[in-house]
Amino acid sequence: MDRADSDIPDDLKEYLDEITLNPGSGFMEAASSSINEAVSETEKYIADHYEEIESYLAYKRSEEYETAPAGRLEKELRRFNSMSGYWH
Repeated sequence: MDRADSDIPDDLKEYLDEITLNPGSGFMEAASSSINEAVSETEKYIADHYEEIESYLAYKRSEEYETAPAGRLEKELRRFNSMSGYWH
């Protein structure tokens, strides 16, 4: 991602480093457990987490998300993937 790295604004590079270099204690275990639950019992997981999922999807569609570092980074990564032929 060297070329894309140079195209990503510095503040987003810092944000990416912040969220990937030190995910915090227990984060990987909790994420893994949640993913396993979602995959092994998908219908139950969706039913149990329906409100959280709906809230997350609404946030992802909001202007607040689009202007937040996570939304801006997602947009940059989609652009990179599109330019690289990974995303159509």
